[in-house]
Amino acid sequence: MALVTECARRLAPNRRVVRDVQGVSLLLPWSHRLPDFADRHPTYGRNLVAVAEAIASCTPGRWTMVDVGANVGDSALQVLARVDADVLCVEGDPRWLEYLRFNVAFDQRISIEPSLVVVDGSNAVLTPVRSHGTTTFLPGGPGRNASIRQVLADELPARHTGLAPVRLVKSDTDGFDTRIVPGLAGAWRCRGLPATPTRRRSGPVWPTSATPTSASGTTAARR
Repeated sequence: MALVTECARRLAPNRRVVRDVQGVSLLLPWSHRLPDFADRHPTYGRNLVAVAEAIASCTPGRWTMVDVGANVGDSALQVLARVDADVLCVEGDPRWLEYLRFNVAFDQRISIEPSLVVVDGSNAVLTPVRSHGTTTFLPGGPGRNASIRQVLADELPARHTGLAPVRLVKSDTDGFDTRIVPGLAGAWRCRGLPATPTRRRSGPVWPTSATPTSASGTTAARR
């Protein structure tokens, strides 16, 4: 039966399906592998929720999580199922934006920045390479990124001045996290937003998909 299902998925990869992923309902293309990851690895993404719960337990008032590489909104919805916060979802691939908007439309705590976060102002031509529910943007492919909107990491705070204090940034950008996270950290620090204290010094908590070690004196965790 599993083999038959897999063959059917390959024949109709864009068929829209609704799946429950770690307690949240998501509209997905049938080819998306997120449900498979969650089934095989039940703790997938749970560390992000745990960090959010820890921040919520020691943060009075409202606070914000920035979700870079939000994809279909799974991280935002899993966090908000456990804590009351605001989330800025940042997603640059038009394919996933369609699903993201549908999945989070019911939750007024979520706002969307429909852009790809970059760390330089070259506005290079990029080609989205999609595979099993994720996207990597590679340089090249003239004329193919007309619909890919880009935003500099240090410009993102200025575009969302109404956010509650940013306490948490999740970055899942297929290897670009080590460049994007320090840029975002610096941008929000420059705006003077309050920070969540770590054991070493004050600074927002930045869980990334790149490394479980610290970056720029802040706490990092694998998604």
